[in-house]
Amino acid sequence: MNKILIVDDQKIFLDTFELAIESEFENVTVYLAMDGKEAWTIFQNSPVDLVITDHAMPNWSGIKLTEAIREQNKDLPVILMTGRVDDFDESQFTDVILKPFKLKKFIETVKKHLPHQI
Repeated sequence: MNKILIVDDQKIFLDTFELAIESEFENVTVYLAMDGKEAWTIFQNSPVDLVITDHAMPNWSGIKLTEAIREQNKDLPVILMTGRVDDFDESQFTDVILKPFKLKKFIETVKKHLPHQI
């Protein structure tokens, strides 16, 4: 079973991403967080196979979250969703999805980085 953590400060996007993943994949658990700090708590308590995070969020940004994750797990796939292209180190991320994007692109990127395809 794949476990995916999705982080975005806009609930409508979280709900959309969760629905898209659950429609496309079987045997997947989706954890949702509205900011990096909440995501960090989930990450520490629930092993995940993939993290998908927004860039700009309150409390902890996706950058800060990824830095914390990388201190514990350098190999975990982390996908950044962002409209910015110049204020982060792309090498910290497994992939970057530039906003705006279509759900098809989102699902293709998730498929590419899930360790256990179904």
